[in-house]
Amino acid sequence: MSDHKKSNIWLIALGVVVVLVLVLVLVLPGGDDPGGGDDSPSGPAVTDPDKPDNGTDDTQSDPDPGTDDPKPEDDPKPEDDPKPEDDPKPEDDPKPEDDPKPEDDPKPEDDPKPEDDPKPEDDPKPEDDPKPEDDNGKAALAAQGLRCDSFSRFTGQFVEDGRDELVENVAALRVTNISGQFLDLATLVYDIGDKTCTFVVTGLPAGESAWVMETARTVISDDAQPAYRDCIVSFYGGETEPPEGLSITPGNGTLSAVNEGKSTLKDVYIYYKNRHSDGAFFGGITYRVSLGELAPGATVEQVAGHYSLDASDIVRVSWQE
Repeated sequence: MSDHKKSNIWLIALGVVVVLVLVLVLVLPGGDDPGGGDDSPSGPAVTDPDKPDNGTDDTQSDPDPGTDDPKPEDDPKPEDDPKPEDDPKPEDDPKPEDDPKPEDDPKPEDDPKPEDDPKPEDDPKPEDDPKPEDDNGKAALAAQGLRCDSFSRFTGQFVEDGRDELVENVAALRVTNISGQFLDLATLVYDIGDKTCTFVVTGLPAGESAWVMETARTVISDDAQPAYRDCIVSFYGGETEPPEGLSITPGNGTLSAVNEGKSTLKDVYIYYKNRHSDGAFFGGITYRVSLGELAPGATVEQVAGHYSLDASDIVRVSWQE
């Protein structure tokens, strides 16, 4: 081959290379420029760079998939599929919101038991029970067989010491023997104002009551209130009726007796009390008359200065054989 032909071949090859370089320079910068140029899908940016460039334009015979292919843009499945957006289950399901159980259930709010139950507030037992404050010794007295019925002031003859002197506004109480036994002696102590008052009752048969005056003649006001302090009692469990064969005849200011039995009676005593107009005995005092010794068939009469046929009762007879 001649040198001239070789030179032409090289020139042709060089021209082809120059053309390819120009094509590459024109194609590649246009597809990679993110900010400039036309983003239209018909531009050279969609040309397949992997195919060998033979100097011709492949855009006509190989349509740009980004321009004419309707599948990625027109496919309604991702955009029109109503399932994720229109599915009413998560939004329209009324169960969590409309379920009335947690909000409308009236049990916790309307149940009146904790609020309306009147027992803790209206129960009067702890506050209104009068025993600790108002008992004033009633239970203690009852345990010993006595009952204090009332308190008062007494004006008249003070009989407790036997002298019958006139007094005014002396403290007095009415006591009842509820023991079922013969009360030999009871001492009741009360605080009245700033004073300690003592009441002594003797010879009180079972079921009987007595007005008892304060032993020291303590004067009290009309509105004075006694407060129980103490009580000591002693009961007599022996015979209180006269022995068989002893006949007693009372009179106004005298007591007489006849021993109709077959044995001698020694140390014979007769105990009597006087009554108040209300039926209770008057005074805690019990009067005693000694008849001494009575042989069979003997008769005796003794003075009983406080004995009255209208107001006196014999409560006990004692003797020795």
